[in-house]
Amino acid sequence: MQNFQLNFVTNKTTVRWLKMLNTLEKSTVCSATELAKISHSTSRTIGKDVHHIRDYFQDAILLRSTHHGYVLIQLSVTAYEEKKAALLSNEPLFIILESIFFSELHALDEWSDKLYLSKKTLAKYLSNLQDQLTHFDLRLSKDPVNIIGNEADIRKFFCTLFYESKITPHTVFPSLAAHQAVNEMSHLFENESYQNTSFSLYTYLLYITLERYLQGHTVVISKELHHALRHSVQLFHFQQINVVIDKYYDLKLSENELIFLFVSIITQRKLSNVTIEQKFCLSYNHWSHIGALTNDFAQLLALSPQHDKRSLIFLESFFTTAKLKECMSVSANRNTEDINLFIQQIFPNEFLRYHEFLANNTNYLAIYSKAYLTDFCSNLVIYIETIRLRYWRKKQHIAFIFEGNNNITQFIEALSDKYFDVHHRIFYPHSGEVNQSYLINNHIDLLVTNYPEHMREFRDVTDCLLFKTVPDAADWNRLIKQLNPKIMNQYQIVDKAHADYYHSPE
Repeated sequence: MQNFQLNFVTNKTTVRWLKMLNTLEKSTVCSATELAKISHSTSRTIGKDVHHIRDYFQDAILLRSTHHGYVLIQLSVTAYEEKKAALLSNEPLFIILESIFFSELHALDEWSDKLYLSKKTLAKYLSNLQDQLTHFDLRLSKDPVNIIGNEADIRKFFCTLFYESKITPHTVFPSLAAHQAVNEMSHLFENESYQNTSFSLYTYLLYITLERYLQGHTVVISKELHHALRHSVQLFHFQQINVVIDKYYDLKLSENELIFLFVSIITQRKLSNVTIEQKFCLSYNHWSHIGALTNDFAQLLALSPQHDKRSLIFLESFFTTAKLKECMSVSANRNTEDINLFIQQIFPNEFLRYHEFLANNTNYLAIYSKAYLTDFCSNLVIYIETIRLRYWRKKQHIAFIFEGNNNITQFIEALSDKYFDVHHRIFYPHSGEVNQSYLINNHIDLLVTNYPEHMREFRDVTDCLLFKTVPDAADWNRLIKQLNPKIMNQYQIVDKAHADYYHSPE
């Protein structure tokens, strides 16, 4: 479970369990000391928690003790996730937030009676909720208990809570009518670029819009956003969705609501087509500072000539999307703390470099709010790394030469072909045909072998990696790191053949 959701959990034991499970899910093995540090408890408490967790999850998991620590094995992923979610069934803040979404509002006194909590305790819990709402520029009232603020910010919060977060017993799901409406809209606009949005996200955006609108909560569209959309042919087409909405909900959205929904959807496009991004920029970039900022940032990246034109389109698209979001609300560009932390941990150097650039760039400061610089920078980092993986990655020529057991050799060749052939060109020469001319003529960038003689003979011609006779996780990790060093900041292959949890006693 994300820290964002953990902030809404009031039961200290549940928080401790979820933190422990989060860590155990990610780790091959984790010591009691590490778990105690993560959950802010003691090793003795961890021992008791492990016993109770085993009893609670029963046959859904194995939670084993090894010489190096605890290991979690999920025997039934479905049962495990269901039981984990059930821990939050009676959590008061989740119950209150679900009710607020449906406009079922109650005063503090009423909630105190409903939840069997003292007013003082409930007020303390609501204070914790207010801390999280502040990040979305929202506040909490107590008579009745309700979320107060810009309607666009409120919708952003609910989308984050229900769509972007882990499912809980109080997660709100879009209605069947919303699913049917979006499916019909998809057929209505099959050739439009704004169809390049996740179906589930599209459904949530429509559902939240309709629920809030039906309750009488409406958005206000800024003049700046109206100006950016004034000649949008796509928006004109999009207004046809009122026919579909009327069919399923017996109502029609106002012009402001249509604009808000439209911009919410087009700013959640998947990055898959440079032509779509170019059309997007031509249609919606009406800020001269964005073009200047794009050029400034391209210089920072020192892009190669073959990448320049396409790269400039992608960069302009990112800055234009961010500006359209800000025109809806400042919080539209915000991330949860989990997202920012994840990005900064994987790409710390890029984050610091881009942050310094943005904080001192006059074109950025001229049109974007300083209030979400960290979020903006995090989004820019992950966007650039996505482009790098999809469009800037160099396809390397890799030769595998393995000696030894025939079955093992064939298995290694099949494994490398399955996982590396899509993004690189793979060669499997036999040792008799490999010489310096072969490596040069086939432009081999990397030679992977388990035979030291090949390593000594060809290391002056190309990069070489020496694997063990039977490769283990460390060998494959070194190859992955050679091809994409940044991925090792977050992910590694684990050698299960020697893991403690296969051989250790309870």
